[in-house]
Amino acid sequence: MTEDLLWPTYATPADLPAIEAVPLEARGLPESTYALLAHPQVTAAGAIGRPDVHAGEVPVAYVTLVAGATVTEAELCAWAAERVPERAAAPKAVTVLDALPVTAVGKPYKLALRADVTRRALAEALAGLGEDIEVQTAIEDGAVVAAITIAADANQAAVKARLDQFVVSWSLAVRPLPRELAGPRPGELAHTTSGGSR
Repeated sequence: MTEDLLWPTYATPADLPAIEAVPLEARGLPESTYALLAHPQVTAAGAIGRPDVHAGEVPVAYVTLVAGATVTEAELCAWAAERVPERAAAPKAVTVLDALPVTAVGKPYKLALRADVTRRALAEALAGLGEDIEVQTAIEDGAVVAAITIAADANQAAVKARLDQFVVSWSLAVRPLPRELAGPRPGELAHTTSGGSR
């Protein structure tokens, strides 16, 4: 990571620097998926690795539920943890979506999930450093690219220190954002809540 990442303000979103994540392989993703698919209220599941400051990457899952489902995300985490043979392979979080993203030919599109989980991880890591910090992600050339916007008077050293905590390798480039981020803010994945958990 370099100091160039957090330049003060930019005239347009297209002028923002971008961060490209090179994720490590997570363990136990198929086991997490199979465990969640065994739940009677789960209709689809996908597990991916989430950047983590301690482990480098931890498994998380995205699911869709049957209509009228009452199971919570916390209950799904517990369900999977009981059924995954290795504790480290159990998902650390489960997010309920209206639909899992798919490619044009109907195959699961995990890069969209990776973009969402990367945005969430970075936003969580930067929480408390100011309300003017915004994290956006997009998919560019088969990789997730994250852009972090901060106010001109933000504590750049603190933001850099939080990002430096990640064990995941970060390849930085100061360049225009991908087209998806240069225009209006892209929509997030459609989330639903069940049983009051999110």
